[in-house]
Amino acid sequence: MVAIAEIYRFIEAELEVPEALLNTDIDLFQTFDIQADACEDFIENFAAKFKVDLDDYLWYFHHGEAGLNIGGFIIAPPYKRVERLAITPDILRQAATKRRWKVKYPEHQLPKKRWDMVINKAILFLVFFYLLNRFAPLLINQFLG
Repeated sequence: MVAIAEIYRFIEAELEVPEALLNTDIDLFQTFDIQADACEDFIENFAAKFKVDLDDYLWYFHHGEAGLNIGGFIIAPPYKRVERLAITPDILRQAATKRRWKVKYPEHQLPKKRWDMVINKAILFLVFFYLLNRFAPLLINQFLG
């Protein structure tokens, strides 16, 4: 069994917060304003240190993702389709003890395809071809003309 003190030491080192601010039920990401890629890094470092299998970890229940998601304004990304669940030191202790992520997630259904990302790719495609159409003739004339 992994002691909560070990989890606290890990959190202190990773998030650079004093142990005095920690308790077993504190929502780590919300309390310390950890978001997107920093959440992912934290969980990956946790899994590496405590040798936890994250196959059952569903990131979208715990945090959003980094970057601008224009398609997310039109079609909700996964993390906006479910109720957010806190990651607490106690949950981390349980996962470290079992060496497996065993959080019980609520029933949910996500689309098979990330339509918000499809929209992002379409926008990127259109911008790229607009710029290519706009500036390619100028570059061709400058170098060949």
